[in-house]
Amino acid sequence: MQMMRACLSVLAASLLSACTADREPTPPARDIALRRASGDAQETRTAGTTLPAPLVVSAVDRSGRGAPDAMITWTTSDGAVAGDARTDAAGQAHASWRLAPRLGGQSAVAHLGSRDSVIFRARVLASDARLARDTLVLRSGEHARVTWQPLDAAGVALAAGEVDARWASGDAAVATVGADGQVAALRDGVTELTADLSALGLARPLRATIVVGVPLAGRVELLDGTAPHGLRVYVRTASGVDSADVAADGRFALRARSAALRDSTEILVDAADRVARRWFPSLTRWTPGSGDAPPLRFVLLPLRWRFASGAFAGGEIPLSLNAALGAGLAGAPGGAPWYDRNWFLDRVAPLGSAPTLEAFPDDAFPLPVYFDRDRSRMPIVADDSTAFWRALDALGDAVGTRLYRPTEKRLVPEREVATAAGSLVTRAYAVAVVVDSVLLQGLAASTWTTACVGERLAAHPCLGVLDRVDATLSFSGRTRRVREAALVQHEAGHVLGLGHTCYWTSVMYAQLDASSWSSVAPSCARWFQGGAWPSGSIDRADAITARDAAYLALYLRVASVVRRVGPAHALHAAFLGERHLLLGLE
Repeated sequence: MQMMRACLSVLAASLLSACTADREPTPPARDIALRRASGDAQETRTAGTTLPAPLVVSAVDRSGRGAPDAMITWTTSDGAVAGDARTDAAGQAHASWRLAPRLGGQSAVAHLGSRDSVIFRARVLASDARLARDTLVLRSGEHARVTWQPLDAAGVALAAGEVDARWASGDAAVATVGADGQVAALRDGVTELTADLSALGLARPLRATIVVGVPLAGRVELLDGTAPHGLRVYVRTASGVDSADVAADGRFALRARSAALRDSTEILVDAADRVARRWFPSLTRWTPGSGDAPPLRFVLLPLRWRFASGAFAGGEIPLSLNAALGAGLAGAPGGAPWYDRNWFLDRVAPLGSAPTLEAFPDDAFPLPVYFDRDRSRMPIVADDSTAFWRALDALGDAVGTRLYRPTEKRLVPEREVATAAGSLVTRAYAVAVVVDSVLLQGLAASTWTTACVGERLAAHPCLGVLDRVDATLSFSGRTRRVREAALVQHEAGHVLGLGHTCYWTSVMYAQLDASSWSSVAPSCARWFQGGAWPSGSIDRADAITARDAAYLALYLRVASVVRRVGPAHALHAAFLGERHLLLGLE
């Protein structure tokens, strides 16, 4: 009997051993080490977003094999990290990491209990940088600081983190600058400060102008990029007028009277020889209490637009900002806007904030357009598409650049945009075409962000260029207005930022009746009620005209230049200069 029990015990032990041979128990935590598998040292130029590759750790035992079901915790003080609480069958755990909106290095940590941990590092790189002010005016003995902010690829301002610019002064006898941007003004003169941003991965340095003892200094740029020649700057206050020549590099500085920018100040850039004037005079006015001193940067616009390419190549059109902004007729009624506009350049000063300009960024073109069959209440056929695209291609050819391109709705990704009214989900820079059953003709509707250059949110007035997103073109399906070239170009012009006009024969004429007079400037409405337009015609052009194309091309070029140089006096200043000096209207 004892021998039988012994045999049974040996047999049971053997069976138990055979049953457990295929599965090793998880080693104790003290026998497991944590290793980085992948996802470390990632770099991105868009802050506040999730890294493209996950963070992956491996828990391994002493033999190097993966340890499943090991408990992992993830922590970070830079943004947010979310991941697996335990390792999988291969001993790995994964996590996604949304970075903080901050420049430079960031870190996240994976913990194996309290015994082991590994650190993942990521780096947010800047795509650009901007100065809070590119010109500082100081008195001798004064101190100030040059402040700047890096921008990510989306143009969002970032905290500088541990990264600093390395500043240097071009003339240390005029002003010195510390590594932190602290400026000390020593004696009268002008010097340029340069900041090395190579630590941010940016080759282009920041440049700031320091003016000591000279109240006013700035820069003038011509819209076509050529060097300024024969220009002069005039500063008028209640106590008199001072002036100075604009240098060949566009800079100017003058010892204006002490009242400049302390009392009401008028600054004018114009040709020194007005008989040889080729550019609109640029005029800006500043009143104490209206806000910060205006940026003394001017972009001068040509008096005549010459087409370099496109359907009107070689032709010239005389320009009038007074006509394009709709103030050509006297007698605006009481309570009219700050100017009696006709809205052709609809997004210049849209809320009465004179310097404001809204337009697409250069890299948005050609804008993607898709037929939205989900929202259309009537079928869209091949003839609709053919006629529609013939009209849009002709619009781009008139301006000399491709403005629109066909795409499919599924290929246009959605994005979330922060606006003054809260978050908004849009299809960035996308134009949907809807063929409806209820419209009589056509309608354009767009959503605009309120983002200045390099800023996601901004209040008016804004001296930069704003971004527009997510537009819809709707056309009557019963009368197949999607095939009517003039109407397609008219509505597509609205998407680009154009309004209505009655000052020349235009594809942007509004088709008016008594109920829609309010959709144009009061001056145009009064002309309509009198039975005539200033142009002598009351009909919409059959297609975009050379004058339409000239003003549209001007508008797009100005937007591009202002994006590049930053806040600058351009369209509105030319409008005021024309009214004041060329037309004598004010």
